[in-house]
Amino acid sequence: SPVTLSICLVLLLLSIILGVTLPKLEPTRQNHPTLAKKIKNILSGFKFVMKSKTVWYFFSIFVLIQGLVFFGVTLAPEFFSEIAGIPIDKSPILVMPLIGLGVVIGSIFVHRPELSEGLLISIGLSIVGMVSALLGLALMLDLIIGSLLLVYIVFGLIFLGFGAVITMVAARTVIQKKVP
Repeated sequence: SPVTLSICLVLLLLSIILGVTLPKLEPTRQNHPTLAKKIKNILSGFKFVMKSKTVWYFFSIFVLIQGLVFFGVTLAPEFFSEIAGIPIDKSPILVMPLIGLGVVIGSIFVHRPELSEGLLISIGLSIVGMVSALLGLALMLDLIIGSLLLVYIVFGLIFLGFGAVITMVAARTVIQKKVP
């Protein structure tokens, strides 16, 4: 559409202007470590994570949420096609903004110094678990059908984005605090 093309044109012109006006960066010379030294650093990082139970625990939570996100992304197109009745080519138009809205709300919510990282992770995992469990139960028992299912999906995606981001931010914060 003309509006989309206009927006793309403005973004293209903005990127050209920014590219031309950025200051020149002088190359820096670094002593690049050898492959053996890089592997040794990676192995020492793994040893540190495995020895420190706190870092291992929060690292596992961070990885778990990443796995859930990738699992959801893999299954989402078929879910929307088969269960919600939304074609695969149209489902990203519904999914991405709603999860993005949840991520933005979660990013604002997570910046509360009075809440500990453990509490934030508990809240985030509880939200992700409850939304997933309720959707599974509702579908298994045929409690939600038609447009009511779409309403649940809309709110569910917002809450999933919210829960995932507060869990990831809190877990990463703990990891950054504990790793020297």
